[in-house]
Amino acid sequence: TAPQWSPDGRDVVFGKRGPRGIATVPILYNLQTHQEIPIGTSYLATIGEIEWTGDHELTAAAIMGTSCGLLQVDDRTHEITKPKDFVGPCEGFTASTTGDLAYLRQTPEHPDEVYVRSHSGERQLTNANPQVKNWSLPTSEELTWKSSKDGLLIHGILLLPPSYQKGQRYKTIVQVHGGPEEAWTNG
Repeated sequence: TAPQWSPDGRDVVFGKRGPRGIATVPILYNLQTHQEIPIGTSYLATIGEIEWTGDHELTAAAIMGTSCGLLQVDDRTHEITKPKDFVGPCEGFTASTTGDLAYLRQTPEHPDEVYVRSHSGERQLTNANPQVKNWSLPTSEELTWKSSKDGLLIHGILLLPPSYQKGQRYKTIVQVHGGPEEAWTNG
């Protein structure tokens, strides 16, 4: 995350390499106290881009499990709130002066399209790949299981062939992502 001033000019938020050297950790730096406050280090998400969307509110693009969405962060309490409708981009968005957001978002059935989110909800602006609606695509299911090594909850995505029939045997290909930071996402 590129450095960004808070609306009141007292803080700067930026990204710093995380302890494992993979993902970045958002840092809220208070210019008066010279205090560096990591955001979301105990939150079970990989937090990517973060941007001020209100006087004391930041919005962050995040990956949780295999889903992407937007989280809210209060810059005074450092509390992270996951909205009921956790959808949105895995990374990269822009905020207007009114707090509306624009971003690219994909679904398991459709590649990236431009969306706008305001207080009244989310709206798709583009349909750059209309041909996709005629394709025979796999269906996807998110799977979770506990690691036998440390009990950590592991997330995975199972893609079923378009003509899948329950009870029939299929060949399976496994593609592993190292994790737990970053992830393959269901979209």
